Amino acid sequence: MRLFWLMIVLAPLAPLGFAEEADKLHWTRRVGMLNVKDFGAVGDGVTDDTTAIQRALSEGLDKHAVVYLPDGVYRVSSTLRWWREGHGEGHTNGWGAFLQLQGQSRAGTVIRLADRVPAFQNPEDPQPVIATGSRGYHGAKKYARGEGNEAFENNIRDLTVDTGVGNPGAIGIDYQVSNSGAIRGVTIRSSDPDGIGVAGVSLNRRDNGPGSIVDTTIEGFDVGVRMRQDIATITLSGVTLIGQRQVGLEVRNGVMAADDVTSRNAAPVAIVSGKGSLTLYDSRLEGIEAPKGNAAIQVVGDSAMALLVGVKVLGYPAAIDNRGKRVTSLASESWVSDEPYRVGDASTWALLDRRPTPSVELGDPSSWGVISLKDLNALGDGDASDLVESVVASGVRVLVLPRAKVVLTRPLDAPATLEAIVGTGTVLQSDRRKFPADQPLLRVVDDSNKPLLIDRLTFSAGEQWILDHSSSRKVVLRDLLTFSGYMYRNHPGAGDVFVDDVAGVPYHLAQGTQLFARQFNLEGKHAPHVVASGATVWALGLKSEGGKTILELRDGARAEAVGVFVYTFGNVKHPAFVVKDASAAISLAGATFVAEGFYPTLIEAEHDGANYRFESFRAYKRGGGRSVPLLLVE
Repeated sequence: MRLFWLMIVLAPLAPLGFAEEADKLHWTRRVGMLNVKDFGAVGDGVTDDTTAIQRALSEGLDKHAVVYLPDGVYRVSSTLRWWREGHGEGHTNGWGAFLQLQGQSRAGTVIRLADRVPAFQNPEDPQPVIATGSRGYHGAKKYARGEGNEAFENNIRDLTVDTGVGNPGAIGIDYQVSNSGAIRGVTIRSSDPDGIGVAGVSLNRRDNGPGSIVDTTIEGFDVGVRMRQDIATITLSGVTLIGQRQVGLEVRNGVMAADDVTSRNAAPVAIVSGKGSLTLYDSRLEGIEAPKGNAAIQVVGDSAMALLVGVKVLGYPAAIDNRGKRVTSLASESWVSDEPYRVGDASTWALLDRRPTPSVELGDPSSWGVISLKDLNALGDGDASDLVESVVASGVRVLVLPRAKVVLTRPLDAPATLEAIVGTGTVLQSDRRKFPADQPLLRVVDDSNKPLLIDRLTFSAGEQWILDHSSSRKVVLRDLLTFSGYMYRNHPGAGDVFVDDVAGVPYHLAQGTQLFARQFNLEGKHAPHVVASGATVWALGLKSEGGKTILELRDGARAEAVGVFVYTFGNVKHPAFVVKDASAAISLAGATFVAEGFYPTLIEAEHDGANYRFESFRAYKRGGGRSVPLLLVE
């Protein structure tokens, strides 16, 4: 999705996991977050806080703002929207993006819809409690509902959304997201005794994704997560589905990649239909009094496809209904809805090691190094290098940066004592007049047995590398967006890198190193997007657009890229994947709206001097694009 237009007025993003001490220290205000209580919200479960919260959302729209909700029950009576009143004549009809909602704690911060609200009574015209939005538009077309492909950085973290009692037309979150954004650490529930409500999360508006739903529980509703249009892609990880009335995951036409899903339902866990694609890894699907006709996973129609790996199905009369053919149980670790394609000498699928993203606990905010807006504004020349280095050198575990452009004139080294760099509306950028052209913005050079988390930052680094990784330390990249710069490179002996909802390219991976990615958005002018020389790449929910080479694997590299979505615009000259004396397993769904506009070649391979090609016409048709349920390259 497009990134060409913005470096606008900044307001905060928020770090994860707030302890009670956060408000006592007032650090959220120091970095520029918008506290809903400053806008008149009460949070007592009785007062109607709709207007106050909407004021905060409208104030922060398109400013990278974090709207912060201290613990409390915030009663609402209409939809909270990524929208600004009085801007309905513009091309976005008042909608926008670069706005985030952050609770103090998942259990303590509750946004609760009042019971039996008239506007939430009709399931045929459902209304959400929260609706994120986009600035996107195409030509003279004005989007009326916040749809579009510029829904950047729409994060929702650490809170509960409750659709109340007696609201059958309610949706928890109508989520529009582009490139980087996540629902993370959230509970979405219907408190109605019958679990009524249309959906926990809806992804039905056009041009949606990529984005993530992580560590999220959905209780009740007809559908847990639904997506019904073909330009839509989402990655789920650590999602729990409980008590859906019709289906846990509805994948109609879109592309959904998921791992670590736990489902406890009588209804089917997933129904895949139309041009839909579902990839599901390492999940436990438990049928609770499942009717005799229900299979856990249902694939409907010739154009739908599914890939399952490491999935356990319990309590259902069948594990899978694949276009009317029932699979009673999963006898092997992997299952695919259609016969795999093979290129070269590939015969069997040697699954790669896959690892969860490490958890990094931030701990008590009193131990953090918080750089405030006041600190930054006091700099005479705008160079923040001395200030940031002095805070890091003091031995803090967590460095918190404010809503601002934080400009560096030299690389920032992460010592072993530093465990997290967290942005709160931060654009971290190099001063291109002074910064050494051959140096990266950030360097990981010290060894440590504790991972380094780099969380919720936007980067602007011109033609420089953003992150250079040479130590044995693990690095976690999470909820990051790149305007410019070369994203990541490592060196032999570097520790594992984990990518969790990141937009940017390229990645250069050295011999023997490993990358594990979930919501891996490879978009940008630098190609190939990933170059792996003897490295290992495991990616769930990879997305690319534009038609450049996505992965170049060589010199013994191995890749498992599944749940891939590719969107091209025509005049494509490059192969999608290049495999030279390497191996790969790929599942892919593609789209284009331009005649002959998709990749003419999906795989260009070379092995022991022999050349192989896999042309797109050999794959399944998917509208103007193509799809491959599983393609093995050796």
